[in-house]
Amino acid sequence: MSTKPKKKPTTATGDSLIYVGPTIEHGRLSQYTVLKNGIPVHVQDLVSGNADIAQLIVPVQYLTSTKQAVQKQGTPENAAYARLIKGV
Repeated sequence: MSTKPKKKPTTATGDSLIYVGPTIEHGRLSQYTVLKNGIPVHVQDLVSGNADIAQLIVPVQYLTSTKQAVQKQGTPENAAYARLIKGV
């Protein structure tokens, strides 16, 4: 069996996740909101309806690397953040 590290999960149940995008929907999902035990029901429709939001919800241990990616021009995270800002 392979011992390669797994790709970072984005919606695993039981994990503490954090949203690294801008505050959206008049505070319905605020920047740096920690989501315990997966994505709650009241946020699932936002995530399922917008791939940019889903991309910016990461396990807490990836907060620093995702914040860096959001700030770096040309990364998928930066592009997702920019699209969300335009929609806010």
